[in-house]
Amino acid sequence: MMNEKIELLEKIRISTDRNYISGLRNNIAFTYTQVNKILFFSIDDYSLDEWNNAIKYIN
Repeated sequence: MMNEKIELLEKIRISTDRNYISGLRNNIAFTYTQVNKILFFSIDDYSLDEWNNAIKYIN
């Protein structure tokens, strides 16, 4: 079985315990624990474009 990389938004969705990626948009209820999980992602696992696109989507 091939080891596939999880898309960044999907990884954020899983880490923040959301059912849907759309639940990330305009959500001001991020807890310290959820944000802390995202901060521990390896920045090198995703390109700058992927990070920027994820931030734009969530904002």
